[in-house]
Amino acid sequence: RPPLPRQTHRSSTAPAPLSIAFHRIPTFSMFIRFLLRALITLSGLVFACQAWANGVIELRTAAQLSPPKYYTLPNGLIGGIGIDVLRAIEKTDPTLRFSGDQTYVPFARIQALVASGELDFFVGIGLDEERQDKYTYLPQAVYHTRDGIFVLADDPIKLNSLADIKAIPEHRVITSQASAQLKEIASFGLNIDKSAQTAEASLRMLLGGRGRFLYSNEVAIVPIARSLGVLDKIRMVYVHASEARYIIMSKHLPPAVQQRLRLAVDQLERSGELRRIADRHLK
Repeated sequence: RPPLPRQTHRSSTAPAPLSIAFHRIPTFSMFIRFLLRALITLSGLVFACQAWANGVIELRTAAQLSPPKYYTLPNGLIGGIGIDVLRAIEKTDPTLRFSGDQTYVPFARIQALVASGELDFFVGIGLDEERQDKYTYLPQAVYHTRDGIFVLADDPIKLNSLADIKAIPEHRVITSQASAQLKEIASFGLNIDKSAQTAEASLRMLLGGRGRFLYSNEVAIVPIARSLGVLDKIRMVYVHASEARYIIMSKHLPPAVQQRLRLAVDQLERSGELRRIADRHLK
């Protein structure tokens, strides 16, 4: 008789291990399926990276109408310092290719597109703290320029600082809307007209009497004034700063691509090619 309760106990508890095993089977199979999917995904990424590494990487950029950085050649193509730098990078690293450099885009738009990742790269931009937060700067300076105030050649005014302009009644300082120094000159409390989208437009405003002062950089204004035949109509009355122009990359670019670009530009600087490019256009 005593064994009967034991048999009853075994019959009531025996199914439990089967029940537990039954629930463990789908959990283990789900894990296996997940592992297989992960391996397939990983192998696909490895294959994609290998194809990417062995192929050509296309980088999106744009041109800004701002001689001698970017300007239209007699044959209708866009040339300039920026274009020559792009071609030199492609020659240094044949896996890198740039597109979009034959299309003019307003400078403010270029900056927004690089920040959003719609453009990958741009040659020729000033450095400031706000821009450093938006883009990845390469340390090599492409060229240097002097920023300051231009007036008409027959204007007798003398300036010792930007603050001197504020004391002049009904003064107006013309500058392009994307000027790197826009915030800085605004801090002097000046009346700024930033309606011009390009350096040429701002120069034409000065020549047309729409403002007494033009704030711009020498590298941009002098070639334009020369091409328009009005170089003798203007003069630089005050030099505010001497600044460099740099290359920026989108922060959205993969680190591996950024590194390739860094190496290519570094090689151009060490070989002296960056300086030769700038000298060809500035001299």
